[in-house]
Amino acid sequence: MIHKIEKIKRGGNKFMKRSYKYLLLTLTAVFALSLAACGADGEVGPEGPQGEQGEQGPAGEEGPQGPAGPEGPEGPAGEDGADGVDGEDGADGVDGEDGLSAYELHLEYYPGYEGDVEQYLKDLYQGNLMFEVEIIWFDDYTETVDAMNGQAVSSLDISEEFDLYLDASFDDALDVDYITEDMTIYVDAELQTVDAIVADGDLDFVATRAIVTARPESRLFYIEDEQGAIAVFGGSESNVDEWGIEVGDEIFIYGGRGDFNGLEQITSVERVIVLNSDQPLPDAKTIDYIMEDDDMLAYQGHRINVSELIVNEDVDGSGSFNVELLDPRNGNTIDIRFDSYNDSAVADHLNTLEEGDVVDLNNIVLGWFNGPQLFITDSDQVVTSTLSESSISAYFERVLHPGETITSDLTLPTEYTLDGVEYTITWTSSDDSVIDPADGTVTRPEIGEDDSAVDLSASVTDGSDFTEDYTYSVTVLAQTNEETLSFDYEDAGFGAYDEGTFTIDGVEFGFSEFGNYDGKTMQGRANEGIIYNTEELDLVEVVITFDPDQQHDPTFTFYGGYSAQDDDTEMTAETDERVYTYDFSDTDFTHFLIQNNDFAVYILDIEVTYIPAD
Repeated sequence: MIHKIEKIKRGGNKFMKRSYKYLLLTLTAVFALSLAACGADGEVGPEGPQGEQGEQGPAGEEGPQGPAGPEGPEGPAGEDGADGVDGEDGADGVDGEDGLSAYELHLEYYPGYEGDVEQYLKDLYQGNLMFEVEIIWFDDYTETVDAMNGQAVSSLDISEEFDLYLDASFDDALDVDYITEDMTIYVDAELQTVDAIVADGDLDFVATRAIVTARPESRLFYIEDEQGAIAVFGGSESNVDEWGIEVGDEIFIYGGRGDFNGLEQITSVERVIVLNSDQPLPDAKTIDYIMEDDDMLAYQGHRINVSELIVNEDVDGSGSFNVELLDPRNGNTIDIRFDSYNDSAVADHLNTLEEGDVVDLNNIVLGWFNGPQLFITDSDQVVTSTLSESSISAYFERVLHPGETITSDLTLPTEYTLDGVEYTITWTSSDDSVIDPADGTVTRPEIGEDDSAVDLSASVTDGSDFTEDYTYSVTVLAQTNEETLSFDYEDAGFGAYDEGTFTIDGVEFGFSEFGNYDGKTMQGRANEGIIYNTEELDLVEVVITFDPDQQHDPTFTFYGGYSAQDDDTEMTAETDERVYTYDFSDTDFTHFLIQNNDFAVYILDIEVTYIPAD
């Protein structure tokens, strides 16, 4: 505002000066005109007095506001305020209880100590609070432990299941509860043989001594004695490592009894003692071929030898993986399991195998996972081999067999490769009009005619070393008015687990706890899924095809009966891999029931053959 006022004042003075100047000019002009009007010029008169100052002109308009000046510097910070007044001290807390003395603590942990405080101090000074306890197990293993004066004998990690004695004669049972001096304790019990442990799955407590024969997994190892073999589950890798066991160690072990997916085990292990090391292993069991599961059970846990098995597919495993082997003599299969706990060189060895290779197995442990499974721990346990003539003969006799009864055209191979050798096959028929050996065409007798008996023969040769003839007596069934229907998860309309009915070709089926989650199979919930026909059928055959890619073999029960969900009569199937065929031709059952058991089942399709009602 100050600048603005000064500007206004300066403007006013300038206006006053102009006004005065104009006044003088005006007066001068008027005077000159007056002189002109008067005749001749007169003398110049004296100068007149100075005119009075004219009035001040009005104030000029206010000029525009000037630009803002620059911001001034920040002022100094103010001083800190004074500290507040301290609060008053709180009230004293309640006094805590006095702690236990060293003597009282000793009595708390070692209640068998018999001395008073004075004796305790004396024993402490003289070093009499610690005693040496010698534990002798079954006369042949001794361990020495330090124990405190008054420590309970039961704290020495000796199960109450054992008999304890104070002298070697075992005449006097241990009748003291606490350790009050240096002492020797003899441990004795009637140990069980391994086969007795295997035979009784209901045992609460087991104790035995045996040789460690294999450790195929980090938490699992196997032991054998002269009578039997069993797995030991250690609970964790660190537990087994802590026990310090090695293959060839003779150990004493006690713990509980259990099983896992059919594998008989000693579990909940309380104690493992290595009695002796570098002991010879029991001899492996030699078997002639891979048997049915029930027969293989007798060899569970043992190391076995078996020869001439065929690799079923090229091996390209990583981490932990299985390799499937086929027995050419009977068509049974078994897996070799490699666990990543083992040396990677063993996996590299397995990965050299190709489909069709022949191998012999030596000293390999037979484990169990819902069926027999071999555990490999060393490359020497799987070696390449060749098929003997007897195995070749048995193989061809099995794979060329057309079946006992024939209802459709046959595929009769004329060439075959086995173990890298090419074979030619020539077929002949006792009745070409029924079975044409040239192309396998089958002509069934008409409805009402008798079935036809035909001998179908195959001559197999490699052109040099092997030639053998096979004759199969088969029955070609006469035609019937049988009908066959089949369905998969899409036909059944399965989605989430559900229950209800569906109809295929006019036949109604019921289900419960079946669904589809993989876009591929009919999946039955473990222990709950069922599928059945709701109406009477003159059943001929039911074929169930399970997903071959699933890890577990299917766990289910198949029933034949006379009403929906009739589960009185269990039926047995003919199996080919995971295809299960149930023959109703010798029964009068009108219904079937598929009942799922332990694990979820995965069914690709179900085929039902029946004779329609008239």
